[in-house]
Amino acid sequence: MLGAATGAGVEGARVSAFTPGAGEARTSTMTDVEGLFRLVDVPAGEKATYYLYDRPAELGIVAAIGALLWLIGFLFEAVGDWQLARFKARPENRGAVLDSGLWRYSRHPNYFGEAVLWVGIGFLGMAGGGPLALISPALLSFLLIKISGVAMLDRALLERRPGYADYVASTPAFFPRIRPAKAQSA
Repeated sequence: MLGAATGAGVEGARVSAFTPGAGEARTSTMTDVEGLFRLVDVPAGEKATYYLYDRPAELGIVAAIGALLWLIGFLFEAVGDWQLARFKARPENRGAVLDSGLWRYSRHPNYFGEAVLWVGIGFLGMAGGGPLALISPALLSFLLIKISGVAMLDRALLERRPGYADYVASTPAFFPRIRPAKAQSA
């Protein structure tokens, strides 16, 4: 998220997989993919924004849950991206698997955070207009897990990172799970 906002290319592999080739065809395909994501996330965000500006005094428990989910999701995504950027910046980590920090509990904490963030926005929208506001976050989560994020990246990393299969066997793909501490070698 932060890398994408600053142009650091965090999404490079995901975008490249959807946009093979170069030139006009690549730009057109990228526009289609971006359009699909905007079709998914904009309605929930618009509904939440409208509600917050239109009725700020009427915020209730559903809106509070939405705001809390948004904050948790934002922190998960931002911290996950930050940890990954720090890990990749160290030359000795080239080809290694990040399995510490949030990455110890989920193989894709940044994607989990993004999904939770959008569910929070859906709850904010739901507070002002009903459960249909959760359709966009549900679809976005499906896309992140099954299409453009987790599944695609796992396939690629299994091919190019020797220790990734062990990481897959011990760490949940998306939803974080607390696991026992690693045994220290004597």
